[in-house]
Amino acid sequence: MTKTNVRPRFAYDLKGYSDAVEWLKEIGEWERVSTSGFSTDGYSIIATANVIWEKRNNKACQ
Repeated sequence: MTKTNVRPRFAYDLKGYSDAVEWLKEIGEWERVSTSGFSTDGYSIIATANVIWEKRNNKACQ
């Protein structure tokens, strides 16, 4: 099965960063993502939020 090119949930810009941080706080992941061995630059936080989003959505679809 191939993966299609789908736009990420959180865009790689200031709004995407703000949305990602807000969502990570809502789901209780912000503390872990922002302090536990992850890169904490904006790009990495958005990328991590997108990965978590994808994993959660893929589980919901199964």
